[in-house]
Amino acid sequence: ADGCLPEAAEEIFDIIVTGDNVTRKKPDPQGYLMALERLGLRSEDAIVFEDSPVGHAASRAAGLRTIVTPSPDGPLGGDFGDSLVSPSLEPVYWTAFGFPPAKA
Repeated sequence: ADGCLPEAAEEIFDIIVTGDNVTRKKPDPQGYLMALERLGLRSEDAIVFEDSPVGHAASRAAGLRTIVTPSPDGPLGGDFGDSLVSPSLEPVYWTAFGFPPAKA
């Protein structure tokens, strides 16, 4: 992930959970459940963006709504069930997953 972000992840995100923080890796949901706990969120109040079948399995096992953007560098295909599959995270696709949120 080095070089993917414009600055250090710690400067952008409130919490970070990596493989170093868990004892069970994806497809186990431990990492997602830990992130939810640290953020004080319920699974129904969060959205996950995933790019792999094992990541999708982990997020769904944690009860999270998941948007899949398959990585050209990872395994393609996979059964993503009723999760939205988007070709990319480019802004042109944002309305498909409800972003930006409707104004109240």
